[in-house]
Amino acid sequence: MTPELGPFEPGTGRLPPYLAGRETEQETLLAFVGRLRGRQPAPSEVALYGPRGNGKTALLRWLQTEVAVLNERRDDGEPELETLWFTPSEIATVASLVSEVASPSWLTKLGITKLGLPGAVEVTLEAGGGAPPRMVADALLERVRKKPLVLLFDEAHTLDPEVGNALLNAAQKVGGEAPFLLVLAGTPDLPPLLRKLDATFVSRARQLRIGRLGEAAAGEAIRRPLRDDGIEVSREILARVFRENHGYPFFVQHWGEELWRRSRSRRRVVAGDVDAAREAIERIKGLYYSDRYAELKDAGLLSAARAVADAFRAQPGAGAPDGYEAARSLADPDLSRAVRRGLGEGCTEREVREAEETLRRLGYVWGTGVGERWEPGIPSLMAHVWRVVPSEEPPPAAGATGA
Repeated sequence: MTPELGPFEPGTGRLPPYLAGRETEQETLLAFVGRLRGRQPAPSEVALYGPRGNGKTALLRWLQTEVAVLNERRDDGEPELETLWFTPSEIATVASLVSEVASPSWLTKLGITKLGLPGAVEVTLEAGGGAPPRMVADALLERVRKKPLVLLFDEAHTLDPEVGNALLNAAQKVGGEAPFLLVLAGTPDLPPLLRKLDATFVSRARQLRIGRLGEAAAGEAIRRPLRDDGIEVSREILARVFRENHGYPFFVQHWGEELWRRSRSRRRVVAGDVDAAREAIERIKGLYYSDRYAELKDAGLLSAARAVADAFRAQPGAGAPDGYEAARSLADPDLSRAVRRGLGEGCTEREVREAEETLRRLGYVWGTGVGERWEPGIPSLMAHVWRVVPSEEPPPAAGATGA
């Protein structure tokens, strides 16, 4: 920990001091790594997805760190497993994918000896007529024969289709016979992209949905780093803070940072620290909301987003100013009706579906994982939209939508 900065890591994509509320995902990933350590194939690939700011990249960092710790524990000093981390911006072509995953000895067998020169491998492969997708599998198999491999692909929802097809086909071939694990992480756009690239991938991959934290986990994400730095915080204060951050990890880390700043001298968080931190947090939220507002506006969905907010607030028991007490889920048909109402008369079914997909992609709504039901991606963001976007129509009568 840097004394001036504190233990929290808001908005960096780095591994937070305590990765709370991801125990199920961690157990799954560690079990897969355990298979690799036994030189066995992983049961399947992993597709990890969720709205921005919910900690997908942090979970990948955690897995990378766990593998590094396992390697450090070996007496002979030789790493037991290998990890590779890529983003689509680094892998623009199938040729570049081959050059990144291939070992130098394998490339030499192909007569490629310019590995040290930037772009030389890609140029050489393409000069020979391109890099067939099968070469990705061949390169991976050659590498995995020497050492189990975990391949982490962040921001995978932006994969080039040709690269994605080659990668998924290679993963299926290699993963079925060698100690290899592919983990793809991305926004809610990831499953639709994978279905387009390979109809069987989504059904055979282990899907890990990453959403907001529950109250207990959000509290631990703040309490444990503070405790480790010798700062006490009560459960009452953590409950109060949860009503402000709604379990959204991006906000949770900011709240932790601001509470740490105000309590480190006295080594205890008091109620006044929450009030003092709120002003700084509201500025951060304001910038975040402005960005999300601009995205909704650019997509032409402000009215649809307001209509969805109306539908949530019209449910029995909803209506708190910050949106926290809004009903937790909305049935799929009710979501569609709200979007249609927001788009206006004359909209087509295709336009409704595309609008719903965009609202999901932007994290405005997020599936609950139980049936076809939806919840606010961030309740306070939905409440913000409800406050600032004029309603085109009066909201539906209370009880008109599903609870």
